[in-house]
Amino acid sequence: IVIAGGPCAFNPEPLVEFIDVFVLGEAEEIILEIIRIVQGASGKGHRAKGDVLKELAKIEGVYVPGDSIAVKKRIVQDFENSYFPTDVIVPYIQIVHDRIGIEIMRGCPHACKFCQACKIFHPLRIRSVSRILEIAEESVKNTGYEEISLLSLSSGDYPHIEELARKLEEKFKPLGVKISLPSLRVGTF
Repeated sequence: IVIAGGPCAFNPEPLVEFIDVFVLGEAEEIILEIIRIVQGASGKGHRAKGDVLKELAKIEGVYVPGDSIAVKKRIVQDFENSYFPTDVIVPYIQIVHDRIGIEIMRGCPHACKFCQACKIFHPLRIRSVSRILEIAEESVKNTGYEEISLLSLSSGDYPHIEELARKLEEKFKPLGVKISLPSLRVGTF
C-alpha cells in the first residue's frame, strides 16, 4: 500500500495512478489510526489489499481513490497538548538545521488568498508560553543543542512573542543557548 500526504499531495487527483491512500491534512494523530488498521490486517492472516483500503477510507482525513466520497481534511484539535518530540537523535556531524525547532503556532492569522500553507493549516492554533518553555527545557536537556528556533508560518504574529522571547532568554542565555525566529513578516518587527 502506497501512502502519500503533506502539502504536495493536498490535491490528490493528479497522483491517483501511483498512490493508494492520501492523508489530507495533519498526520500526527491519523498516522496511528492507519498503522492500527494495517497492523491489524497483517495479524488476521492474508487480507486482500482492497479490504484494507476500504477500512482506511473510513478514517476522517483519508482519501482512497475509488472508495472515498467526500473527505474532510484532518487537523490536530488539541495543538497545545499534542505530542512533541523532545528526545531526538542528534547527528554526530554538523548539519544545516543544527538546532531545536519548536512549532509555536500552526496556521496564520493573515489568511492571504494566494497562500496554500494557510489553507492547509487553517485554523490558527497557538501553543501557550508555558508549554513552549516546557518543550524547550526538555529538548535542550535531551539534545545539548545550543539554538532554539521558534517555528510557524509567521512567528512574529505569535500573540505572546515578547513574553516568550523574554522568558526563553532568562532561562537559556546563561546556558549559551540562542533563540532564532526564522519566519517573520516585516510588519511584525
